[in-house]
Amino acid sequence: MNALRILFLVILVIYLTYVHPKFLLHFFAIFIPYIIITQYLFFNSPLNTGKTKVFICSWAHAYDPQIYGTSKMKSTSVKKFCEDYTKKNGIKVGLTTFLIKLAGKILKKFSEINGNIVFGKYIPKQNADVCCLVATNNGEESDILTIRDADSLKLEEISHLIEKKKKTIENKTDKQYNRRLFIANLLPTL
Repeated sequence: MNALRILFLVILVIYLTYVHPKFLLHFFAIFIPYIIITQYLFFNSPLNTGKTKVFICSWAHAYDPQIYGTSKMKSTSVKKFCEDYTKKNGIKVGLTTFLIKLAGKILKKFSEINGNIVFGKYIPKQNADVCCLVATNNGEESDILTIRDADSLKLEEISHLIEKKKKTIENKTDKQYNRRLFIANLLPTL
């Protein structure tokens, strides 16, 4: 639906440009100050961060084919397991690491919730990839990490991947993340 609205606006601007030549002058008289105000005067505003812009544009429509579910569990035994595992192996394993491993096992075991619809036919996936959001310690920067075949990885390997991603975000060494951040910072908030 958004694509149709944007297409309509583009066609309207083209039409009005040919029918009313002064329209373009009025259009840019409004658009250029808007860009200057939102990108240069308030560039460091928390309302205009690349992260916020991506979040604003990321909401899916109600017809999104993804499956969402909730589950309740007592986390005291899981926390104790993570603490004991950390002490025993010397590698920090938290709830996120444990839940990624658990999600990988669930996706592998129950293939009916892990698949794609192709031309109206459901095709189960062969691998159990899990995505998670990795944030820096201050929480200002974050990026998505996809862990391939999370069911077959050990907890240490998952923890290492998360820490590695966190370091690349903090050090600004992830090329794809830097490219997305640069482009997102240039886009207007609208």
